[in-house]
Amino acid sequence: MRARGRLTKRIVKYWESAINILKNDGAIGYYLEKGEINLKSRHWRDLWLDQKIDIRPAGDAVKDAVNIAKTAAKNRKASERAKARKATRDGAKTPRNNG
Repeated sequence: MRARGRLTKRIVKYWESAINILKNDGAIGYYLEKGEINLKSRHWRDLWLDQKIDIRPAGDAVKDAVNIAKTAAKNRKASERAKARKATRDGAKTPRNNG
């Protein structure tokens, strides 16, 4: 990436430093910026923010993410069952229309 000015260079350097810290701490296992962007463009910020990136967690973080997803799915199903039971129960209490 070629940067347009000092601010652009500083922002990109800050981002790259943050990614490197996360990699070195073992939080990120894989990182890839997809496609090239022209940081000399007048609209570099929009291009940079819209750039596709592929970030994947490292070892234990993957296991944690899987466990979180499983727990969330289980909780969603339980919530849906509870709502269905409540709707059935509330529907049974509603007086029927004799008309």
